[in-house]
Amino acid sequence: MRRFIGAALLLAPAPALAGGMGIMASGGLHQEQVYFYSSHSTINDRVYSSQFDYEQFRVNQYIPQIGGGFEVLLGDARDDKIVGSVRVLYNADLAQHDPSEQVDGAVVATNPESNVDALSVDNVVGAYRPDIRHMGFVMVGLSWGLVGDPNGLQFALVGHVGTALVTLDHTEFFMAQAGPGITYRLNRRTQLAADLQYQARFRKTFTHSGSGNVSLRYLFD
Repeated sequence: MRRFIGAALLLAPAPALAGGMGIMASGGLHQEQVYFYSSHSTINDRVYSSQFDYEQFRVNQYIPQIGGGFEVLLGDARDDKIVGSVRVLYNADLAQHDPSEQVDGAVVATNPESNVDALSVDNVVGAYRPDIRHMGFVMVGLSWGLVGDPNGLQFALVGHVGTALVTLDHTEFFMAQAGPGITYRLNRRTQLAADLQYQARFRKTFTHSGSGNVSLRYLFD
């Protein structure tokens, strides 16, 4: 009996290991609200004696971002149209622009009584980030095949939710993204994937961004 069981175990097919891993590159633009100050009052036309009395203004800037990392696929990417993924990425938000270069109609006063039109470039006191911001992203999501064959060329809808889990300046935020994607099987074990996604970031308020991602995947199944 023991010999029979042992022979059956040897002849039984090994379980398939579905899924895969990939390396990624990412890039895009995101929106940031940059705050700055005026050293001259636009309300009562006087010069402030203390920096704590400065009037505050803000302007929207669109900042480039670049990054890369890896992803883990959850599911049979060769046969299934719906495949899960976990992405772990390094991301660098490039430096903000000097707000004194943007004193125009895009500026918004945080105090309703302030006169934005009276704001002078000479009175701008900058409070912006001149350096790159380094972050670590963790995201989970799905790729849903819409048209084509997952074993060949396929067009899909891709979506992820996640967080900027690691930031050196303690500005963590939640994010959600979605957009069209494409996958192409190069051979049995490798797949090329790309997507273009709209991304919403949330930290106290929503800001908008867009990113493109390219991934080279190794499939286990």
